[in-house]
Amino acid sequence: MTEKDLENRLATILRQAAHDPSVLASLKITGSTSSAVTVFDLIRDEPFDLFQDTSDWNPDTKSKFMVDVAGGITPDLVVRSKASHQNRIYIE
Repeated sequence: MTEKDLENRLATILRQAAHDPSVLASLKITGSTSSAVTVFDLIRDEPFDLFQDTSDWNPDTKSKFMVDVAGGITPDLVVRSKASHQNRIYIE
């Protein structure tokens, strides 16, 4: 499986979660510094938007946000809370 295949598979599961948040329980987290063991523990049943391979997750196009963290590249997946309009999870 290529990295792109993995990204697409993860994006598919995240999109399914918009209709059935329980599918997030199948996405295990390892090495977490919190008590979260699945992606469901992080997102729960809160509504979110998913951005894949775009810079649309960054509403301020002049912002240098994530340059240091992501090395100046666009993250593969970004989960943004519909309630707070904040980007909550970055996946590269």
